[in-house]
Amino acid sequence: AWAAHAKFPKSRTEIQRSMKNGPVNEVLTAIVEFPLKVRAVANRVSSCDGGPFPVSHRDFLHSNIIVNQNYGILGVIDWEGACTVPWELVEFPLFLETVPFPMDASWNYDENGEPLDEETRQRWRERKEYVERVARFEAAEQIDDKLSATLNNQNFQNLAYTMRVYLDPGKLGFYLRVIEPFEKNVQ
Repeated sequence: AWAAHAKFPKSRTEIQRSMKNGPVNEVLTAIVEFPLKVRAVANRVSSCDGGPFPVSHRDFLHSNIIVNQNYGILGVIDWEGACTVPWELVEFPLFLETVPFPMDASWNYDENGEPLDEETRQRWRERKEYVERVARFEAAEQIDDKLSATLNNQNFQNLAYTMRVYLDPGKLGFYLRVIEPFEKNVQ
């Protein structure tokens, strides 16, 4: 359903103007083809087509989590963009967001694929710790490991991020690079 209704919010002129001397043609091609590629692999990506599906809070930031003086969670606000999604599209909370390596510019990473930016390296460490904590919680509560497995799957995380930022805010990037692992797995 997403692919049938996905519309990139920026015009070709806006993209060309903002990218100036960048890889405009590659990005424009990716923007046009991304929904088509998602549609082509969608029915083979999800392992749980029949549900139940998790609720995704599209604005899950610190500022939307109400806590008491002991940091106990009292509630979560701003549910405007909330929706159910396939497990494969569950993302980290936005305060742990990073641009996926395949979508980003290669010059932002070293020869081992590690980010050059210290803040991004720190975010990667925090994401790893978050997955470990979720896995410990799942084990302690004797529940399935769908959440930790999804968060730990880099291909799913890359896809979830790109599908979200494609629509809002219309982030420029190499969308087709994110789809490649799914195309390889289904051919």
